Amino acid sequence: MSLTAFLRKFISEIPQNCQSRRRIGEGSRRNRSSDTSARLESLEDRTLLAAVGWDGEAGDLQWNNPLNWNGDVLPGPADDVFISEAANVTIQHVTTNTSVRSVSSTASLQLVSGSLTVSGASEIQGTFTTGINSTLSSNGLGAVFRVTGPVSLGVSNLLATNGGVIDLPNATSYSGGGDGITSLKAIGPDSQLLLAGITSLTGFGRHGYVILEARSGGVVDLSSVTQIPGGTTQISA
Repeated sequence: MSLTAFLRKFISEIPQNCQSRRRIGEGSRRNRSSDTSARLESLEDRTLLAAVGWDGEAGDLQWNNPLNWNGDVLPGPADDVFISEAANVTIQHVTTNTSVRSVSSTASLQLVSGSLTVSGASEIQGTFTTGINSTLSSNGLGAVFRVTGPVSLGVSNLLATNGGVIDLPNATSYSGGGDGITSLKAIGPDSQLLLAGITSLTGFGRHGYVILEARSGGVVDLSSVTQIPGGTTQISA
């Protein structure tokens, strides 16, 4: 074959080779695209937790006022709440039933009424106070509500459930109401209601009494109680 004939044959085959390589490249890109889609799909089910900070813009110190929170929206069940105020500032929770993931506060917190439930690790460094018929709940493994500051417990319910922990080492007394029932409960494996600082427990009033309940692996620690001055206390374990 002459040199001229060889070159003509070589040149005529170049487009076919390029097309073949192009098809291979397109297949590789499609495979990479499919792999990326699969990886992205696996992330779609993840839950993103939100941090919600107190800004106090309403000026009334009310938890239940949306204007006191960043974004002017009340925190919800998936939110980590941060309150960075001086310990002598008291945030008041009134009326509503609130669920959040956690609460971290340098300020004091007063649970005047309604309920507050946490499902994650929480800490109050200021004074913690509960009001008449209010309810504090810690629910689920990893849920801890701990107060390192002073504690004043009113006629309120304390509930640790499904592995949740409530730790109030600085509480020194607890009293039930004149009417109605209040509860101190730890229900479920690893659930703990830690009240080791309480020395006086009163089930108060003719129609009111306190229920102490540790069930299904739960623990209520009242190891320092030395007196029950009066009223009715019902114990269930």
